[in-house]
This record gives sequence, structure tokens and C-alpha cells, in this order.
Amino acid sequence: MIGPVQDDSLLDFAGKSCALSWVVIDALRSTMTRVREHDRQVLEDLDDLRAVLRGTCLERLPVRKGPDGDLVISGVPPEQVLDAWSAARALMPITGRWPVGVGGEKWFWRNQPDTHQMTPEMLAAFTEAAERAEPWRGLTDRYTDIPHEEVDVRHREFPDPALIEEAVRELALPVDVLTLSRWIYDRVRTDPARRAAQDPVSALYRNGRDWYQPEKVELVLLASDVPWMPALWVSYFGHEPVEFGAALLQWNRRWGVELVACWGTMAQFVVRRPPSSGQQAWEASLQMGFMGGSLQDPLWRRALALEGTGTWFLHERP
Repeated sequence: MIGPVQDDSLLDFAGKSCALSWVVIDALRSTMTRVREHDRQVLEDLDDLRAVLRGTCLERLPVRKGPDGDLVISGVPPEQVLDAWSAARALMPITGRWPVGVGGEKWFWRNQPDTHQMTPEMLAAFTEAAERAEPWRGLTDRYTDIPHEEVDVRHREFPDPALIEEAVRELALPVDVLTLSRWIYDRVRTDPARRAAQDPVSALYRNGRDWYQPEKVELVLLASDVPWMPALWVSYFGHEPVEFGAALLQWNRRWGVELVACWGTMAQFVVRRPPSSGQQAWEASLQMGFMGGSLQDPLWRRALALEGTGTWFLHERP
């Protein structure tokens, strides 16, 4: 395992003296850069944590050390998960720890006894694995595998009867679900009246106030401040750590998506740079449906909801 190197001149020297190819040198430099990015100090002492929390909504809540190198803030009011997370997120430059809301039940955690021994090299390796992963393989299969003749254009998904008649006139029938959904989305998003009629169904994605609330909430401060690293600690049902981490990585880099809470079969996020109307919102809707197979809203309606919204919600149950 290559440890952190503080001086890139060592790489240049190695290339000259050992005749290493510059392809290898570039790979080494990239690896070492990643290691440095993960080689950060995290706050460990509980008294220091209590001091940092003073003046926030978290200051009177109990704190303890968790089993996997994490620090745990318990007693978070379920209706204040987003506020509590935001307070801990704002303190991350001091704590060096990414906060995640969990339900407190043991099975929500991915049991990895060695997570408290995670080294910068191991965290960097997880990032590399997430970057190589292809989380969207088979993204549209669930929509295109249905025989076209079984797709009813007079489906209840249509916002109004007039749109049904437009579809019958304009689409080459029979049509697959993916094509039909995209057609509905483009028609509704470009029609102000139809668009306005759909706004009330978007509340789940608007501000996080309509999120699921468990009976018990703990805020866990993980031993990393990297946005996709929670996938190493927190279990999201039906998705392996690297796959979940790859989705978090891509979403974070593209739209500034950050995991707020994970309840095992549900996950909640804030979005710093929401997708714009059109192709971006459509791709986000497809990807959310892929990671949240239990979401009930149609593709087109979810795409409308995601345009410019600051919170996301996933659901994947057995």
C-alpha cells in the first residue's frame, strides 16, 4: 500500500532514476492525491464535540462514541432531522465528520467491525472503486422490457383526457413506457396550465418537511467528511456499498446531492445544484427510480418535481 507522500518531486526522481513510464508516474500521483484528500483529522473527544455543539440546536443532546469510529448524537426530535443535520453539516470543517440521521435500530447499520480502523488509503480506494463502478447499468430495462402492445396509452398516468387524444394522434403506436413517459413529461412541462395542475403532488420533494419520520432518531458523525463515504457505514436496502457510493459520488459531483438520513429502506437528501428542466430532470428521475424501486410516482411526474427542488427522497423495500 502506498502511503501519503508530501513532495511530488519524489515521483519525478523515481521516474528519472528507475525509468518508470510516465503513465505509471501519473497513476501514482493520482493515487497519492486521493490519499491526501482523505488524510484529514477528525474530532475524537466527546468534550470537544460538546464544546463545538454549543449555540446550536444540538447542544443539549446526549453524545457518545459509536462502535465504528463514529460519534453519535441521540435524542434528535424526528420532526427536526433536517435542522439537526444542517447544524452538524455546518460544523463539518471543525469536526471533519459527515453527519447522517439513522433510526437507531442496529440493523440499519452495515456491520463492518474494521470501519473504525479505516485508513486514508482505504477511503481513497473506496473512492476509486466508486468512480469505476457503473451504477446505472440496466437503467431503463424496467421500462423497455414490457411488450409494446401491453402499454395502454389511455393509462391513468395521463393528467387529462385531452392529452390522451394528443398521444393517439402524435405517437407511433404501439409505444414503450419510456417513450410514452418522456412524451408526457415534455408536454406537461411546456404547458403552464398543465404544469400548475401537477405542482401539489411535488410536496415530497419540495422542502423535506414531508419526509418520513421514524420514532427514534440519532445523528451519527462518521469518520470521514467525503459526501459519498457514508455508503461504507450506512446500509441502504438492495444496494451494495460501492453501488450506493457510486450513485452518491455521481449525484454529488453533478448536482451537489448530499445524504441527510438513511432509514434502511429509505434515504433522504439535500440538493445544492438541482437539475434543470428537460434532460437533466429526466435523467435524475430515471436514476432515482433505479435506486428507489419502491417510489410510486410516475417517471414524468417525478421529473417535474425534481426541477429546481432542493430535497430528494428514495424508497427501496423488500
